[in-house]
Formats: sequence, structure tokens, C-alpha cells
Amino acid sequence: MKRRWGPCLLLVAFVVGVAACALAQDEPPAPAPSQGPSSEEPATTPGPKPQYTEIDPGKSLDFLGEAVGRSNLNLGMGVMAAYDTNVATFSLYRRPQSSYLFMPHIGITQYRPKWGLNLAYNGGLGVYQQLSNSNSYSQTATGDLLYQISSHWQFHASDQYSYTANPFGSYYTVVGQPQPNNPNPNIYVPFAITNQNAVQANVSDQLTRYDTITFTGDQNSRRYSNYSPSYTFQAGLYNLVSYSGGANYSHQISAQLSVGGGYNFTSLDFNHGQQRSGIEAIQGFVNYQWSQNFSISGWAGPQYITAKTILFAFGQFFTLLQADWKPAFGINMGWQGLRQSATLGLSSQVSDGGGLLATTTVYSVNAAYHRKLSARWDGIVSGQFGDNLSFAASNLNKQLFPDRKYTLLTTLVQLSRQITPQLTAQLQYSYIRETQKNIYVVDATGLYNDNRAAILLQYTWNHPLGW
Repeated sequence: MKRRWGPCLLLVAFVVGVAACALAQDEPPAPAPSQGPSSEEPATTPGPKPQYTEIDPGKSLDFLGEAVGRSNLNLGMGVMAAYDTNVATFSLYRRPQSSYLFMPHIGITQYRPKWGLNLAYNGGLGVYQQLSNSNSYSQTATGDLLYQISSHWQFHASDQYSYTANPFGSYYTVVGQPQPNNPNPNIYVPFAITNQNAVQANVSDQLTRYDTITFTGDQNSRRYSNYSPSYTFQAGLYNLVSYSGGANYSHQISAQLSVGGGYNFTSLDFNHGQQRSGIEAIQGFVNYQWSQNFSISGWAGPQYITAKTILFAFGQFFTLLQADWKPAFGINMGWQGLRQSATLGLSSQVSDGGGLLATTTVYSVNAAYHRKLSARWDGIVSGQFGDNLSFAASNLNKQLFPDRKYTLLTTLVQLSRQITPQLTAQLQYSYIRETQKNIYVVDATGLYNDNRAAILLQYTWNHPLGW
């Protein structure tokens, strides 16, 4: 625990130190534009935006005007029943499975004139009908702090710790793109205990009404272990410790258009030195609110990657040093009408391989469509495709070291009904297709398919706090 939190505390101390050097400024605050490359944030100008995705429209630096009456206590309980045609990724044998998940939740949100705090805890118990010896539990604790240092300086920090042995705890059905030092969403790893802690911190300074500079720092640690006696595929997954930091500048040209650029560095360490990589990126970005219904954002720039890999071949260990330039880019588009909305995104960049591979070139495409069917019914259709290529293998002699890669295609169809203000029901169907090539795992096949049907009941209760 000390090893995980020590660098995080140093990082937070450094960011706070930068903020303490801020000079008093007289310009009135304005909404902060996007905070850097690879962001999924749409333009911050007024206009409808999709509300069912994880897109964050950004924090306004005019935080002193936030209402203080929104502090509340949130309690919840979710129950899910699901059936999968195959839960064993790349196994030579198919394993159908019926599972039942119980997911309690407690959260507290508190607002004060200069800061806001959110604390939450989610538990989980999984019961499996065919593999009863694989019953598991999971837990996630999160903390999020937003602090207004002065009228122009804002500090934001978050920490999320998760422990999950849920076969679908690492499966992403909501569309998204990999971001610096964040987990790769193009991976599905069932029957592996995933122990992860992610810390993020940033300081934003509103230089003028139209100019913003943001300093960021992240830390992420992830460990895998197998918990199913009858399924040991996860023996070869890569653990990860990573750090990243950067500075990004943004200028608002008009109410519809903002541009900027920045520098970001990411350090990746897999399996305590089996492979270490440094990724430097200089990228420019633009956000444009085409109309009240349509927005588009994009970023592009070069990445310089250096990698040190320890390999075992010809009966001995040797060290491989590599360096290369790679182009990186991303585009996100969003449209929303009165009863429906849609998003589309694509990206290419060097990032984490999600456990199956170490440093990886990730190509990702995602799309989603949401429609309000009636006053109580909502529908979502989404899909994502990711193509992941090993950075080390792709730069070696193909006759001695063939390409190592995997692809993942996921689709989701979901219907939601608001039964009461507190009770929601969901029907879900998802399809997963994953392929792998030259990933050296004993007793593994190259193709995996799964059809998953699930029903979820979610109860939430909110109570205002007079603090």
C-alpha cells in the first residue's frame, strides 16, 4: 500500500505547489475548454449533448456560484441475472454460465462555497451456477475533490480503488477511447482478480477570459491473479505500474470554437521491469460546436516511444532496446435531438495493452445511438471495435518474432424502464468476439465468442443533507 500511495502523495503535493504560485488576476472567470489531447470532451458552449455516455463536459472555473443545497446521501442496490454462452476467453472448451450479481452502493456528495466532495463505495457478490467454486466478491471505492483555489485557479483530484473478481468487471460495454494512463477499454478478461488503483490530479488556471492552461498528473497500478481453480488462462497477464504528466493550453476563439495544444509524457512498467516504455506526445486539438445539435472535437500529433524489453530466446535472456515515432489522432462527434442522440469516435495511439499485451498500438472505433422511446422507456444500441498490436513485436524481424495482436468487437442493445422514481429495470443483450494471434498462452485457441443476456433491477434512494 505504501508503494502505491507514496508516489501519489508526491504527485498531489507537486500539483498543489504549482497552484500556490498563482498570481492574482482580475479577469472574470469563464468556462474551461478541453484539457488536452485524447480528451472525449465536446465543446463547452451551450447546446444539447448526449447524456448517456461518459463524456464529461468539463468543470467550470466559476465554481463559487455553485448551489450549496445539493449535498445528499445516496443509497442503492442492484440485482442482476445473466446467462452467457461462453465465459472462457480463448479456451479450447466452451463454458456456458448462469450468474447472479448483487451490487450495493453508498455515496455522499457535499458542496461548500469553495469546494465539492464526492465519496462512494460499491460492493458486489457474484454467484455462478455451473462453476460454484468460482463465486466471488468485488468492491470499488472512489473519492473526488474539486477545490476553487482562487477566482482563476482550480484544483481537481480523484482516486479510485477497485478489487474485482467479477468475470465482467473489466468488460466495457459503454463506448469510449483509451486516454493517457487510463485502462485500455479494448480488452475482456474474465475470471481474473483485478486489483487496481488510479489517481488523477490537475490544476487549471484561467489566464484570461479566453485562455486556459492545465497541468495534469496521473498514477495507475494494476495487478492480476487467478481465482478460479478450473480456469487458469490469466497466468500470463501483464501487471502494470504507470505514471503520466503534462501541460496543455487552450484558447477560445469564439463561442463555438476553441483550439489548443500540449505536451504529455507517460511511463509504463510491466511486470516489474519485463518491459518499460516511455511515451512522449506533442499534440494539438480543436473543439467546434457546429450547431445547437452537433459538436465535433479532434486531436492529432506525433508520439515518440522508447521501450526496453527483456526476452528469452535461444536458451538465454537478452535485452531489446527500441525507439520509434508513431502518429496519433482522435476524432469525436456528437449529435442530439429532442428524443434521440448519437456519438461516433475513432482514435489511434500507443498505450497500455490491457493485460494481454504490454506497450501496444491501439486502433479504436466506437459508435452509439440513444432514443427516448416514451416517458418511461429508453433504448441504446452501441458498438466498439479495437485492434491492438504489440509495439515490441511489430518492430522486430517477423521471421523470428511474429506479430502479436488481438482484436475485440463488442455490441450492446439495452432497454431501460423507469418503474418508479427510485426503481429502474434494464434488459441487455451483448455480443463479444475476440481474436488473438501469437499470444503465447498454454491450451489457448485464437477465437472467442460469447452471447450475453441479462436483466438488471436497480433501486436508488437520495436524501438531502443539511450540512
